[in-house]
Amino acid sequence: MAFSFAVLAPVALQEPLRSHKRTLERCWKGVLSIGGCMALNIALNNISLLDVSLTLNQIIRWVDQRRPSFDDPSMLCSSFL
Repeated sequence: MAFSFAVLAPVALQEPLRSHKRTLERCWKGVLSIGGCMALNIALNNISLLDVSLTLNQIIRWVDQRRPSFDDPSMLCSSFL
């Protein structure tokens, strides 16, 4: 994030501040909606990561409990279904 700020700062500073102020006065709704959508995207991604890790944890526990043994062929066959 700091890298992109450092790279884009010279480009943004080529225009006078009044130009940026006029653009923000015209497009403030778009800027806020994009910011809100990005914040929502980050929040939903974080929530989905929590769910995925919990699901993967449950799958690993299920597989670990039902580890097939070669003594019981029915257990071996049921684990592949």
